[in-house]
Amino acid sequence: MKSLKHVTSIIKFRVSEILIFILLIGTAAYAGTEKGPITDRQGWVINRELLPHSKESNKKVELFWTKPKGDGTYPAILFIHGHQEQVRDGGESYVKRGRLGMMAARGYVAAAVSQPDYGLSDGPPDFCGPFTQDAVLVAIDFLRNKNFVNPNKVVLFGYSRGAIVASMVATKDQNFAAVILGAGAYDLFK
Repeated sequence: MKSLKHVTSIIKFRVSEILIFILLIGTAAYAGTEKGPITDRQGWVINRELLPHSKESNKKVELFWTKPKGDGTYPAILFIHGHQEQVRDGGESYVKRGRLGMMAARGYVAAAVSQPDYGLSDGPPDFCGPFTQDAVLVAIDFLRNKNFVNPNKVVLFGYSRGAIVASMVATKDQNFAAVILGAGAYDLFK
């Protein structure tokens, strides 16, 4: 039979492990809320903007973006994420997967917007509704007004719920060079 002192030391060790785990989880959760530039896994500097929503200026639209190295005018692509159940990091998911840096390496200004109630974007989660569509239009306007973006060569890319939003935004703004819709649900026949 183990001594009481031995059992107590095991319990203290386990409690220490749990506290360290909680500290690491809390740090990871906080890391996703940092403002300003971050670096993706390929070393690309990704800018994070919190833009005022066009309908409610006290609400923010989170946008991540990067550009190719060097001077020039580039085409741009805006990614719109789908629904996220567990980790609702919004557009940051494209940063974590290296998509923005990959597109910048190919000569695109690459951006990802967080839909309302995802990431640091404020607002009601209106399931692809007007508030979400207007948030995407704010991001598009931001990109088109950058001097390094060719405003006539902006591509909208939406996946899943993001594809639904992208299709609806494309009906409000017909100046996109392309609209790419993946795995969305829409009725194109009405």
